[in-house]
Amino acid sequence: GFKAFRERKNWIRIPGVVYGAHTATTLVPILAEILHSDSFPDEAARWKLFFIYLPYLIVPALMAYVLGVDDKPFGAKGGTNKL
Repeated sequence: GFKAFRERKNWIRIPGVVYGAHTATTLVPILAEILHSDSFPDEAARWKLFFIYLPYLIVPALMAYVLGVDDKPFGAKGGTNKL
């Protein structure tokens, strides 16, 4: 996957959308559990853990959105469909 992004291959679009959507939707219940759990010693620990996990929601969701809105995210010459 990283090689396809580095070489700007358009075939990574669908796998990237699937990965991003899966990861982002998995993080929603994890973050909800962090926010609503009673097992934290104080509020500072709760928010610290929440903000540690938050990039794992934002980055994949942004990746899924960016790859999902464009048929050729890396342009017309973004590589060939060699799978």
